[in-house]
Amino acid sequence: MNSFLTSRKQFVQLARVDESQTKTFVQSEITESSMGVPQGTVLGPIGFTSYDNDLPLATILACLYLYCDDTTAVVKGETFQEVDA
Repeated sequence: MNSFLTSRKQFVQLARVDESQTKTFVQSEITESSMGVPQGTVLGPIGFTSYDNDLPLATILACLYLYCDDTTAVVKGETFQEVDA
């Protein structure tokens, strides 16, 4: 179990569509994760439920969609700076 939950690498990728409907992607640096559950695994849904079941209670400015071992946060604003704050 220890090797399943430790020494995993992860990154975050965001898609943005501008006024001309051009989609661009921004990606974070790859870092080692010290928490969470690997996505796409058999134990993922059980771990996800254990770790993230109360996540919507702690989130105010986003709409969260939680399903199996995946979470999507949707934030709306008039400008990118407003959403990025």
